[in-house]
Amino acid sequence: MKHLVASFLILTATLSQGNAYTEAQLYQEFDARLLTDDEKRFLQAALALSGDYTGLIDGAWGRGSQTALERYATRELDNYDGTVPSFVAVFAALVLVFDIGIARTVRAVFG
Repeated sequence: MKHLVASFLILTATLSQGNAYTEAQLYQEFDARLLTDDEKRFLQAALALSGDYTGLIDGAWGRGSQTALERYATRELDNYDGTVPSFVAVFAALVLVFDIGIARTVRAVFG
């Protein structure tokens, strides 16, 4: 979990000029209003990559985006209680970063 928290802090620092989240904030309920449009687009892209989101990747966080995040949380959390903690959104975004890194590496190695 500490690696996830550290990765999130790095990710949020590089994605926006805003403040990084504290560990306590990662356990609070997810609130998309705290994200920039670019961060919301990034998260929408991650949810689309996971197969949970089929809407526009436009940075507008609506019912479709929230439902996709909840679907992701239901699948990934053992003790999901209907409240999506912020770290779940972070994890989805990190999966996208990891997958992009692998794809670039494979293309570089195998053309």
